[in-house]
Amino acid sequence: MNETIADKSRLDEIADRATTPSESLEDLRAALARKAGVEAEMAEFEWHRVKASKDEARIYSFLNPIVQETIYDCMEALGQWHREDPERPIQIVLNSPGGAVIQGLALYDYIHELREQGAKIDIAVLGLAASMAA
Repeated sequence: MNETIADKSRLDEIADRATTPSESLEDLRAALARKAGVEAEMAEFEWHRVKASKDEARIYSFLNPIVQETIYDCMEALGQWHREDPERPIQIVLNSPGGAVIQGLALYDYIHELREQGAKIDIAVLGLAASMAA
């Protein structure tokens, strides 16, 4: 109940600011700009936190078409994880519309090579695995 009253008084305060002279409107714009900056910083922090947790769990999310740049990123991550701890399993989560056959075969061969070296690599499809991604 108190939260509802507090929320209403906060809304009333914002409405009062919006109806006051331009100086208050400028203050409100500046506050909104600061808020946007803080939200952007929080989003970047969250992105890094999620990426770090996926690196720690050794989960590579392949969510793009299969092209040269995306397979190189994937191969780099898989190779690094395998070098750091060859015994620990790696998971690839695949959601891709497919793409270039040559690049797809290069990634397939690389995964096969890592498996021959003892790497435990599981591949799960979440969503779509079409064309070369299948």
